[in-house]
Amino acid sequence: MSPAPNGAAAVRRAHELFKQGQTREALALLRPLLQRKGELDPDAAALAAACLGSDGKYEEAARIDRMVCEAHPDNPQGWNSLGY
Repeated sequence: MSPAPNGAAAVRRAHELFKQGQTREALALLRPLLQRKGELDPDAAALAAACLGSDGKYEEAARIDRMVCEAHPDNPQGWNSLGY
């Protein structure tokens, strides 16, 4: 088994999994990126929220979208996802 991808590679792989409907597998790659200390990756967070929303976990998706809004208030991605 090959090692798990990191950073941008993990987001790219998770996006491919998401497009294939494999949201649990995509989230498994994205969750460690969301738990890192420091800067929140808005792309990883947005994709994680999309996976959660696709699985009907709307409250958890909204929580992640709020994290994006707090960390990057000028980035419209989180606000748009929240419906503002």
